[in-house]
Amino acid sequence: MNEHITRPILWNVPVAFVVIMYALLVALFAGFAYAVWNWYRVVALGQADDSRFDQIFRRAILTLRDAFGQGVVIRESWGWMHYAFYVAFVGLFLGTTIVLINSDVREIAGLVGIPVYFYYGYFYLVFKAAMDTFFLMLIMGVLAEFARRAVRHPVLLSPPPAEKVKNNLENNLGYWFPMSMMVLVAITGLMLEGARINAQHPDFTEWAYVGRQLARIEGGIGAGLMYHRVLWIVHVILVYVLLFCFPFTKLRHLFFAPTNLFFRGMKPRGRLAPIKDFENAE
Repeated sequence: MNEHITRPILWNVPVAFVVIMYALLVALFAGFAYAVWNWYRVVALGQADDSRFDQIFRRAILTLRDAFGQGVVIRESWGWMHYAFYVAFVGLFLGTTIVLINSDVREIAGLVGIPVYFYYGYFYLVFKAAMDTFFLMLIMGVLAEFARRAVRHPVLLSPPPAEKVKNNLENNLGYWFPMSMMVLVAITGLMLEGARINAQHPDFTEWAYVGRQLARIEGGIGAGLMYHRVLWIVHVILVYVLLFCFPFTKLRHLFFAPTNLFFRGMKPRGRLAPIKDFENAE
């Protein structure tokens, strides 16, 4: 299939905006590094246990099953909800990485004569359908989570007494803020796709089955190039706010959960460690 079946990356975006976007990304990485350092200082307070580095292969398999495969979560009655937006988030992350490879990495690789570009043809069409699907999965999964907490009030998710909750940013924002950011990022992402389709009128929009419907709505209200540009800025800001949520809100369990699962105790639960020098130990 011809290479014309694609879209220009960062279309209708001024170079100055791109420079600012990457400058903010550097600042975000600095924030991540600061958060990781604080996490390490807390973990380092614990007691070392060399046994957490045994059975590496088994640990890796169990982590893939329970963290990335959501093997524990999907057993719950509402596990599909968490599984939906988890898969959607991973899919959107991979999609963003693919766009990055076909834009910035492509330019860098081109300087040394390495061709890196596959964002066209059948791959591009399937990619667009997959991204629309992941956006919908993310929206539906998060909205289902909101409904579960607001309507069913599961005891498992009941907040602890206020006097036992530390007054910090993580607890003040709770889950509602980062989850709201997820929905807003997904909605503006689909709207941005629709705005681009409405402005460019490409011939191959069948696979962008959500974006093309939004394009009709946005075209009906007279959306044009400036609308697309402003929407791009709003979308990028929301993406950065969401990324900020991962190290500094309860969404950090996305990193902690796989780590904790990998270093879990492999011995039977409830097994007590033997007391050394039992006769003289306090």
